[in-house]
Amino acid sequence: MRNIILKIIINIITFVLVVYFVPGIWVDSMLTVIVAVVILTLINVFLKPLILIFTLPFNIVSLGLFTLIINGFIFYVVSKIVPGFSVSSFWNAVWCALIFSVISFFLNLFTGSRDNVKFKFYDSNKFRDNEESTKRYKDVIDVEVKEKKDENQGIVYRG
Repeated sequence: MRNIILKIIINIITFVLVVYFVPGIWVDSMLTVIVAVVILTLINVFLKPLILIFTLPFNIVSLGLFTLIINGFIFYVVSKIVPGFSVSSFWNAVWCALIFSVISFFLNLFTGSRDNVKFKFYDSNKFRDNEESTKRYKDVIDVEVKEKKDENQGIVYRG
C-alpha cells in the first residue's frame, strides 16, 4: 500500500512539473491535478494494455515509437474528460506524455524500492573451471525485477 501511495504522489509531482514546464497545457487547481492523475492512472492500468495489444503491428513497425502517440492520445483524452485541464493540441499532448514518462521514470528510479531490482555482474574469469558457465555468463549484466502481489487487493504491480 505504501508503494501505491508513493507512485501516486510521484505521478502528481510529475504532472505538476509537466504543467509548469510545457507551454500549451493548463490546469486550474490542485484538485484538477489529482483528478487528472487518478484518471490517467486508471486508463494506464486498465485500458492501455488492451490498446497496446490492438496496436501491436503499428508498434512493431515503428519500433515502439507508436507507444508515444498512444500516451499522447491518452493525455489528450483526459484533457477532454477532466474539466479545468486542457491541452492546446494533440502534438502538445504527445510532448507532455514524453516529458511525463521521462520525469516519472527518474523519480521512480530514485525513490523506488531497491529490493525489487537486482543487478548481477558476471565476470568470465571467475567461471574458467566450468565451461558451460563461461558460455552462459560471458561478460553479462543481468537485470532482474521481481513482481509483488498485494494480498489485500489481488493487484500485481511492479515495484
